[in-house]
Amino acid sequence: MGSRTDGRHADRQPPRIVAAPFALTVIVAPELLGGALGWSISAIALLSLATLIAAAFHYRGTTRFAESGGLALGVLALTGWTLLAAVPLPCGLVRRLSPAAARHAEEIAAALGGAARCTLSYDPGNTLNETVKLAAVGALVLTGWLLARSGHRRFVLACAAASGGVMAVVALAHGAMQLDAVFGAYVPKYVERRLLLAPIVNGNQLGGFLTLTLPAALVLAVKATGSLERATWWSAAFVMALATTLTLSRGAYASLFVGTALLAFLLLRHRKRQKHAPLRTQHRLVSGLGVLAIAGGIAAGVFAANDSVSEELGSGGLSKLELAAQGLRLGLDHPYVGVGRGGFSSAFVRVRGDTKRYVYPENFVAEWASEWGVIVALGLLLVLAVALGRAAWTTPSRTRIAAIACIVAVLVHDLFDFTLELLGPAVVAGALLGAALAPSGREPTTPPRLFTTFPRAGVTLAWSFVVAGALLLGLLSASVPSRDVNALQATLERNFTSGERDAFRTTLERAVRLHPAEPVFALLGGAEAARHGDPRAGLWLVRAMRLAPEWAAPHIEAARALFATGRRDQALLDIREAVRRDLPHARGTLCTFIGELGNLEAVERAAPDGPARFTYLDAVARCEGLPLELTHDIDVEILKSPNPHPAQRDARMREARRATFLKHPEEAVALLKPAAIASPTDVDMQAAYARALLAAKLSTDADAVVARALRTNPDAPELLRMHARTRAALNDREGMLTAISALRGRTGVHGEALAETMVLLADLEQQLGNRHQALVALEEANSYNATPDTVARIAR
Repeated sequence: MGSRTDGRHADRQPPRIVAAPFALTVIVAPELLGGALGWSISAIALLSLATLIAAAFHYRGTTRFAESGGLALGVLALTGWTLLAAVPLPCGLVRRLSPAAARHAEEIAAALGGAARCTLSYDPGNTLNETVKLAAVGALVLTGWLLARSGHRRFVLACAAASGGVMAVVALAHGAMQLDAVFGAYVPKYVERRLLLAPIVNGNQLGGFLTLTLPAALVLAVKATGSLERATWWSAAFVMALATTLTLSRGAYASLFVGTALLAFLLLRHRKRQKHAPLRTQHRLVSGLGVLAIAGGIAAGVFAANDSVSEELGSGGLSKLELAAQGLRLGLDHPYVGVGRGGFSSAFVRVRGDTKRYVYPENFVAEWASEWGVIVALGLLLVLAVALGRAAWTTPSRTRIAAIACIVAVLVHDLFDFTLELLGPAVVAGALLGAALAPSGREPTTPPRLFTTFPRAGVTLAWSFVVAGALLLGLLSASVPSRDVNALQATLERNFTSGERDAFRTTLERAVRLHPAEPVFALLGGAEAARHGDPRAGLWLVRAMRLAPEWAAPHIEAARALFATGRRDQALLDIREAVRRDLPHARGTLCTFIGELGNLEAVERAAPDGPARFTYLDAVARCEGLPLELTHDIDVEILKSPNPHPAQRDARMREARRATFLKHPEEAVALLKPAAIASPTDVDMQAAYARALLAAKLSTDADAVVARALRTNPDAPELLRMHARTRAALNDREGMLTAISALRGRTGVHGEALAETMVLLADLEQQLGNRHQALVALEEANSYNATPDTVARIAR
């Protein structure tokens, strides 16, 4: 164990009992998928809490330990406030402070039986998990503070910079090798792969983490005493800048600029205050800023992905600002206690008014205000702003300046994203925050300073609670995966699919007690109850409708249950509500209902009002297996509209096909001619019109229509097919073969598409009386893609 000197001078080396777990946590935590999954949260939390206990043991009884009492008390207070929201309280008190949270708990109790477990949090299960995460971050804040105050701030920065450098190298390696699985084991489910792939799978969050650690690498290069050490940190800065550019994150670009600009400003200001510094130090400062490293990294990234970077910088939109504004409004609706940490998603599903789920508001101010309450959020922001601002303006320490720049950079990023909501990056930020708050050995620690001197009895009490809480939360962290919403949902879906009712109901009861405002559990409960004819199906589905009023799924499940029990009029009303919210999602069930009922009255009963009615009718008309008369009636209704509507285009083409099928091609021509003239660039309409003309034996007119259309769309496969047909109809075999050749050129090497082209050629050769050439074409089609139909035609 290292020295436990009580003075203000640094120990020669950081104590191994603290340094080893600290370095392991800071470097490894982001690599554990950033703490995105339950098991990784548990692992990171246990590492962090073990680090804190080691630090408390080593520094006990020292002046530095006493000076940390205020910070320990602050961490303890914030963690306790977070945990309080998940603790069952008297329902009368909860009704006064958070009426909606009390109502959710009471409704769950009524559905399951037993007493209500009222909590201030909308989602006590997630709040417990967030408490574990906050305790882990707080552990690194305290440990980072103790190390920095003991003269080891450079070690803290080195661990953070190494963590960022490792992440950048891993991301670039995965990108260079075009890997689709992180470390060959984990395939991201909810994130679209872009240029890079890393354990932090979201590019925006990856960029935020890299810009969090980049200033640390730059200052370490400034302070390096040897050329190898300096080259190492410059290289780390280069790969971090390169990887940041390739994340294609606008928030990361802003964070990179702000972090490095603030670092440069504060270091230059610090340099001016050191009037007698030697010239060599000045040169190190200028070179160590890493201008070449950052510029080189950005330039390399832009060169490697020029089009993607330009597209990202050119894309606009205010969706994130709107989301943040709505998150702030949610906070204003719950100013005193918020909705509980982790409760944003469940509470926000009613606010946003659409089917997309938002787990975070993607703005840390809105996040804190909505989940902790406006009062706590403003207080925390004020404390951080004063502490960091005072430190930045007065500190003589360049490493402390770097830590401050790191924190400011990630906070700027998290005005537009949520890197700090991932535990892996958050513990690194916590360590840097501790280093930023800790005064250097040359700075006095007078009582007015924040987070410094505190009465010894209070220190002992605060740290006793911190360590005891760490042990308790360490035990709690082991059960994080069992409280995860996604894990519980997956278990319920497996039980539902396999028909294990007892297991399903046990898991459902646990899920809704942990997450009472989560609509997906009410939806699954309703669907399972409806499958078994359980009368509680209605209760669960109505609850899902109330929790997520813009979701179509609860109405679809209700419609299925009503239809199965013969209440078909009510089922049509519910499917209408589903159609109004999400027609593509509701269409499968809608087609089943209409196919069974088979009349226009049922179609009209489920139709929404307004312009959406015609989109709905068009969707119904495309249902497979409907009676020909019914689809005709639907298309007639669409075509009756005096106002033009996009649905009329498809209705005309369907009516034309129907007329051709019934041997009335002249009606098809009359239907399509006005639309074809009005839409000369509509490939499908021109092809349909030419097809109708061919059916009406107007081959010359059909060929003229196709020729005009090909002038504006020369590579359209459907037009090339029609061109081959019209030339064959005009007995122009050479023109037909030219069209087929052009079509083959557009097909490429896809076997199935080539086979379809050769089957078309066989049909046209047969039409021209060329039986041998038709057989040759069929044999070639069979070589590309053998089908029973092709084989049978060859045999004949």
